[in-house]
Amino acid sequence: MPLKKQTFNADEIEIYDEAVVYKRGEYWQMRMWLGKEKKYARFSLRTRNRDTAIDKAKKYYHELMAQQLAGKTYFSKTTKQGVEEYLKQRALDVEAELIVKGRYGTSWAQQYSDYTTLH
Repeated sequence: MPLKKQTFNADEIEIYDEAVVYKRGEYWQMRMWLGKEKKYARFSLRTRNRDTAIDKAKKYYHELMAQQLAGKTYFSKTTKQGVEEYLKQRALDVEAELIVKGRYGTSWAQQYSDYTTLH
C-alpha cells in the first residue's frame, strides 16, 4: 500500500514507494504504513550514515513484507480484541454445554466487555 504522505523533505528518502527513511536528530529512522493494521511501523536504524540507513531500511522493509505475507501482524492484539476472541470461544463452550450460560454472563471478560462499551 502506498504511503499516506506524498511530499517529502530534504532529509526524507522514499523506499519502494511504501516506506520512508528520515533523519531525526543525528540518527536515521524508518517508517512504513501498514494498511491492514492502519498504523505506521516506526523504528530507529541506529546509524548516522545515509547509505547505511538506506540499506538497513530495505532489509527491514523486506522483513516486514514477508511477515505480512505470512499473515503475521507487526503490532500485538489490543485488550479489547483479546477479550472479544475469548468471549467468542466461551460462547461456543456454552453451546457445547461445557459451561452453563450463567457462568458465561458473569465472567470477568463479559464484565470487561460491558464496561468498555459503556465508556
